[in-house]
Amino acid sequence: WCVFSFLFGERADDVDYTISLYQNDAIVVNESLQLPTAGGASKTILLSANAGDTLSIYNTSAVDLPLTNASLTVLKLS
Repeated sequence: WCVFSFLFGERADDVDYTISLYQNDAIVVNESLQLPTAGGASKTILLSANAGDTLSIYNTSAVDLPLTNASLTVLKLS
């Protein structure tokens, strides 16, 4: 198991974005982050992951998203 957090800081545009979490190139259902038109947002989840799994985030919005204020944190639980 691991704790996975992703954060996107405040930005100047007024577009709604959706950031989705993927595990081994497949979307993790119900673990997308909706970014409001103003300010930032974050999400923390508990996720079952094995050694060698790949975790990634993708912009699944219809528009480009500048990732200038983004961070990812993964903590393995033993």
